[in-house]
Amino acid sequence: MMTNVASNKYICIVREEEFDKGIPLYARTRYSLQWTKPEILEEDFRELLFYLFDCDIAPELGEIPLYIREKLENAEEVCRTE
Repeated sequence: MMTNVASNKYICIVREEEFDKGIPLYARTRYSLQWTKPEILEEDFRELLFYLFDCDIAPELGEIPLYIREKLENAEEVCRTE
């Protein structure tokens, strides 16, 4: 469970099963993560890192755009003729 509000000074990590019991009233409007298991899952850790470093989840790689492929092909041709 995650709560997100504009303030990013604090990040609450709630370890209780019941979210409301695990976080003080004043902190309920802050960004928070609910980690109830003793081990930290990779997905949860990545979410925290993305938040800390202010970045989005990396998109899946797609095909190389046509104009880039054309530039690469032209560069290969120039190298062959030299």
